[in-house]
Order: sequence, then structure tokens, then C-alpha cells
Amino acid sequence: MKTAIKNRVTYDKTHSLFDVVNTLVNGEHLGHSVLIPNICNIKSPNFSNGFASTLAQYFPAALDGYKVLSNNERKLGYCQILQAGTCKNKQYSHKIYIANMMCQIGFNSKTNRNRNINYAAMAACLNKINHFINNHVPKESTCEIRTHKYLVNYIGADSRFVAYLLEDTFNSTNVVVHLN
Repeated sequence: MKTAIKNRVTYDKTHSLFDVVNTLVNGEHLGHSVLIPNICNIKSPNFSNGFASTLAQYFPAALDGYKVLSNNERKLGYCQILQAGTCKNKQYSHKIYIANMMCQIGFNSKTNRNRNINYAAMAACLNKINHFINNHVPKESTCEIRTHKYLVNYIGADSRFVAYLLEDTFNSTNVVVHLN
């Protein structure tokens, strides 16, 4: 496996995020719960493209939950955490959670490299995710953050700073960023 561990964030260069998530959640006694953070645009009523649209294909609950939000709820710093799947074997309580993080303002393009990510809102959302894991995920079920490179290498954002936010926020939770 090609991975590089830098501080507390692991970068996986080989495996598909969605394949790994399904394997972990259905891994029975060797598995665990997984939370997938998703950057959401507060100005968009749906997931139009990029990682969010791919996420909605695998886990439609992510888009369904987002569509339920009113314009008042789609404010910077709001984080909607919802369950998107469970372990096939009901003996185990492993779950897939999606965190729709409201921290993007406006749309990106290949010609416009402006920073549309709000770091304060992202930090607030990551703190809410950490609180959720520490207080709402059963202690007997380990939970891991699995995300796509889109979270760290977001267009116009400083990838090092976002990685530092992840490290500082999740000091007792594994964070894996899938680069493929």
C-alpha cells in the first residue's frame, strides 16, 4: 500500500475512498464507523459537480439531507451530520456518516483561483464533527475520518493550512485523505 504519514493525517495514494469505506463499515469485528466530510457551497441548492456529486451517487442521503436545509440553515459554519449507511451485519454497529460542511462561498472555475473557502467556517465545522464523534458515536465503535483530496487540495485554498486544521482538530481520531 502506498501511503505517506505526515503527523496525524495519512495520505492514501492507491485505494478508492468509497471502496475502503464500504470495506471498513462491513468489516464486522475488524471494521469501524467512518465519517466523510463534504464541503458545501452555501449559494447552491444542490450538488452540481465535483466530489459532492460523486458522493451523492454513492450515498444519496448526503444530497437528500442537504436539499432539506433551508436558506437560513445554509450559513457559514453550519454542519449537517447524517447517517448514510450501516453495516450489513446488524450485530455490529458500524455506520457511515456524512458531514455536509457549509464553508464554501460561490463557485470555482479553472480560470478563477480566488479562495472561495472560509477557513473560520471550516474550522467551526471540523470542531462540530469532532464533538459529534466524541459524544454521539458509541465508544465501542471506533470512528475514522475518510475524505477525498478535494477537502485538502480545494481550489484556491492553502492545502498545508487545511491539513493543519485537520491535525489540530482530530488529535485522537485517524484522518485519511484519499488522493486518487
